[in-house]
Amino acid sequence: MPGYAENLGSVISIVIALLMYSMFSQIPFTSLKKAFGDRTYIKALLTTNFIIVPIVVWGLSQLLPDNPSLLIGFYLVFLTPCIDYVIVITSLGKGDEKSLNCPRMRIKL
Repeated sequence: MPGYAENLGSVISIVIALLMYSMFSQIPFTSLKKAFGDRTYIKALLTTNFIIVPIVVWGLSQLLPDNPSLLIGFYLVFLTPCIDYVIVITSLGKGDEKSLNCPRMRIKL
């Protein structure tokens, strides 16, 4: 059923566009200036996400067998944290989980 697959391909693009629109329309873009105003928070966020975590993940990956499929899965799980468990862990550590509501920035929703 090649014709069915071609039609489904165009529908998938439309559905993804609608899902992305609904997600991004909930972000209070007018508050982004305030979010980026906290330089200490942004420095800590960038240092952790782009320096510390990749180094730790690379070190842990050295303990795994040299299997590309396994390594891709490992990297995806550890380098792309889900905001749900970031909020839970922050809350358990008595952190300010409310500041993590919008893509890991200090935006109060």
